[in-house]
Amino acid sequence: TRHWAKKSKHQVSCRVGVHTGACVGGIVGKDMQRYHLFGHVMSCLEVLESTAPEGEVQISLACREAVARQAQTTGRPQGIEMLR
Repeated sequence: TRHWAKKSKHQVSCRVGVHTGACVGGIVGKDMQRYHLFGHVMSCLEVLESTAPEGEVQISLACREAVARQAQTTGRPQGIEMLR
């Protein structure tokens, strides 16, 4: 986000959390229906997002391990670093 913001001369600030795991999704609401996800994975995401450094992406250990397993067949992913 910092690179895009600097290039486009916009001020942008965000925090991102990435996790992997099972969840359940469904449409909720009567007047204004929305698709919503439920489960432990969502609680983990909330913590990752809220504690991520400003302008950074924070991933869980489960996500890092899933990416590493997948990378064994496709090559090593670049730029994955645990912040904690």
